Amino acid sequence: MSHLPGDPPGVSPAETMYWLGDVLVNLELVTDSAAITKAITWSIEQGYTNFQIVILSLFKVKFAEVSFVDGDPYVKVSNFQQTLKRSTGVNLDYNPAIT
Repeated sequence: MSHLPGDPPGVSPAETMYWLGDVLVNLELVTDSAAITKAITWSIEQGYTNFQIVILSLFKVKFAEVSFVDGDPYVKVSNFQQTLKRSTGVNLDYNPAIT
């Protein structure tokens, strides 16, 4: 692939976390609770209250949907068995049907 002098090669953003429409894309080495918490925190700091997240590693993907219920973030995460509530105060709903 060619590119102009001074422009980075490739077509994707240089950042590892970016918005693609209303979906936050987060590129991580590991799709764990830390990656999800990082993505949620980053989005909320930018003022988003209802959004979806895709966390991608080389071999795994996690999907999350975040909404606010009574002023607190409510998170539905695909195939995720750890709770975030202990460390972040975020409510987590494990749903194995979302893959």
